[in-house]
Amino acid sequence: MRSVVVKTLLGIFLVLAIVWALILGWWQSNDFSPSPGEMLLYLLGVPLTLIVGYLLLQGFIEHLKKPVEVAAPSAPAARDDDPLARAGAASDAAERNWSLSLLASHVSLASGKSAADALAAVAEGRRPAPSSRLQDDAGFPAFVAEVADLDIDQLTEQLQATQPALVQVDESPAFVRALGLLDSVIDAVRNDIDPLREANPESFHLSVLCLLPETWQPALMPLLRQYLGDRLANDLPGVAVEIMVLQAKHEVDALRQLDAAIVRCNRDPLDDEFLLVLGTVSAVDEDCIAQWAGQGSLFTAAHQDGSIPGEGAVALLLTRQATVDRLQRDNALTVSRLVHGSRDKRLDAGGRVGGKLIAGLFGSLLETTATDPASLNAVLLDTDHRAAYMTEALEGLGESIAHLDPLKDVLAIGLVAGSLTPIGGLLALAAAGARSLAENAPVLCLSNHHPLERAMLIVRPAPASEPETSTS
Repeated sequence: MRSVVVKTLLGIFLVLAIVWALILGWWQSNDFSPSPGEMLLYLLGVPLTLIVGYLLLQGFIEHLKKPVEVAAPSAPAARDDDPLARAGAASDAAERNWSLSLLASHVSLASGKSAADALAAVAEGRRPAPSSRLQDDAGFPAFVAEVADLDIDQLTEQLQATQPALVQVDESPAFVRALGLLDSVIDAVRNDIDPLREANPESFHLSVLCLLPETWQPALMPLLRQYLGDRLANDLPGVAVEIMVLQAKHEVDALRQLDAAIVRCNRDPLDDEFLLVLGTVSAVDEDCIAQWAGQGSLFTAAHQDGSIPGEGAVALLLTRQATVDRLQRDNALTVSRLVHGSRDKRLDAGGRVGGKLIAGLFGSLLETTATDPASLNAVLLDTDHRAAYMTEALEGLGESIAHLDPLKDVLAIGLVAGSLTPIGGLLALAAAGARSLAENAPVLCLSNHHPLERAMLIVRPAPASEPETSTS
């Protein structure tokens, strides 16, 4: 303590001496005779101002160094016998440990028909290529991540024959392509749903949550609900199917909808209830390219911090762990609750890239899930090629993932899928599940594609199901 005081006094004396020497030298060189008031101002006021300014600047810098306080719904478990604990604290803490089991995931992307294909494409360094049919505002081929085998004419004719009302509201190529991709993942997930229904036809209950871009016309929502009913409920006679179609603003909004579904399924559990989460988006048509170019958000040779339009669809089939145990299903994964927050400043606004928010969220998630960061096998992100977003993630996760290889274990799905707002986080979740299943280890899923919103959860192998024993 004494040494600190001595150093402070010496520093103040040194500042006073330097300032006085400069002022006296300037007066002498200009043959200036100061008044008593000027003597007091220059020889005492100026040095004291410098010292106070230095102390204020130092305090501000120390404030910036403090970890961010994340307003995530994460709290340590309250003791039930603590008379000072607020009502419901213990139950709130228990809710943070709720989860759902991921039974199956299906995707349709430019990189392939599965999440494993997307991971392989990222590892191989494949990237979206210039389009042969779309151009940016400068007349150069636009980079897009499009599914190559989509026949837009055939899809349009099929929709006009089966769902004419949908085409009447929106007949744009982007909408038709998105619906075609959604149809393909529904076909794939039906192969998982049908055996479950046949095993328990009386108690089987299917809840469908379909998440769509907010740019879609609201008039489409009831028509899409009817379309999903035709594709699922009518083909599953005698099965209770509840369908909800919602528009999501961005990736974290879509993940929040999934988190709300996890809470609902655990708070009001039903026997043999399965949750089907669907999402689709397409931004690879002329109108979308022109809109992105007009907003200055399109990736071009002159603007490489822009985004690359993509398209894709995802289907996630989830249920409670109790149902997994009853069915004795192997290869199930546990999806944790979500932690999320918002940055104070957009990441694309320039300046130093900071990862404080991600660091706070990560610490909260590790605490609520009781996860050792050393057990994480990989980090899956929904961001794309923009370096600032990967820098933010690596800085925020810090030394906790020092055991991971940044090139092999920190993978961004947007590198091969492009920008897939608002379902990019769901696709990253599917990829995290594929990696967790392949490596039999926990994987962190991080959504940071949005300029402000951040969210993360952990996917891990579900506990092994124990066969039911009967007693006589």
